[in-house]
Amino acid sequence: MNYVEQNDKFGLRPMTYEDCADVVKWRNSVSRFYVYRDPLTLKGEQEYYRTKIETGLITILIICIKKDSPDADKSVGCVVIESPDDTGTAEYGLFIGEDGARGMGLGRWAIRAMQDYARDVMGLKKITCRIFTDNYASWKSNEHAGFVRTGEIIDVTCSDGEAKQMYIYEVDLTT
Repeated sequence: MNYVEQNDKFGLRPMTYEDCADVVKWRNSVSRFYVYRDPLTLKGEQEYYRTKIETGLITILIICIKKDSPDADKSVGCVVIESPDDTGTAEYGLFIGEDGARGMGLGRWAIRAMQDYARDVMGLKKITCRIFTDNYASWKSNEHAGFVRTGEIIDVTCSDGEAKQMYIYEVDLTT
């Protein structure tokens, strides 16, 4: 496998066009944690891949469980790094779409590995993210990986009309 970040259990690799169907499945399984909740489609994800990922505007790294596990080299989710701005800041998101892959420390590892990749390969200085206040597992994983809560957004209206609160997090990659 062509991993850009890895340890003995997990790896991150660049997304390929062939991953589009899995990304749609994973993202649709966790849509309740996102502002945009309408189901993704394979056709839409393939277009997104061609216009955003192939052009370098968006970076998606596929999260994999590596060897010595029952699901050796199994893709289970992804990390998305949105378009960096002129200050070297980008927003990121992460989702693990396979039920059996949750609760094993994979998210926390992937967040730290993404930070290393963003700093060392992409040259980023800061990463931000927004997380619904009731998504305890996500904000705890981000805090354990060094993110600091810097604010809150009140009454974010989701695509299905639900209004929720979000925390804003950031991590400085220069320290």
